[in-house]
Amino acid sequence: MAPPVPVYTRDEVKMQFPQYMMKFLPSNCELYSITQNQCTFSADEIICVPFKRVFVKCRRGNQEAKRNIIPENGGLNLTGKKLIPREYTVIEVTDSLTNKYDNSSLMDRFFEAERDLMIRFQEYEERNSKEGEIK
Repeated sequence: MAPPVPVYTRDEVKMQFPQYMMKFLPSNCELYSITQNQCTFSADEIICVPFKRVFVKCRRGNQEAKRNIIPENGGLNLTGKKLIPREYTVIEVTDSLTNKYDNSSLMDRFFEAERDLMIRFQEYEERNSKEGEIK
């Protein structure tokens, strides 16, 4: 499981971190991406749609890095090793132009399988709730 991190909307990032909303990548920043898959299944196949996520990782300035809060335990992790203050800020910059799906038949099959799966779950739930009723 991922560690808890704050999640901001694009507008919140623009307000709180305007220095990271750039058209060009500053020299203290690197661009990263990962591809995740959203999968569903129908009766005879598993259908996965890739989803690319893009992140900017920027080295913090000295003043910003010094503002890290040291925990009450003196900055030790669970194994007793000293925690190093984060020197980078990572912000997701994925937008509506990042993922373009040219293969509309894949998306059609995906959404059709999702609808079918929802119907099957509803039918299953209805069957089980009727069997569990006291008559």
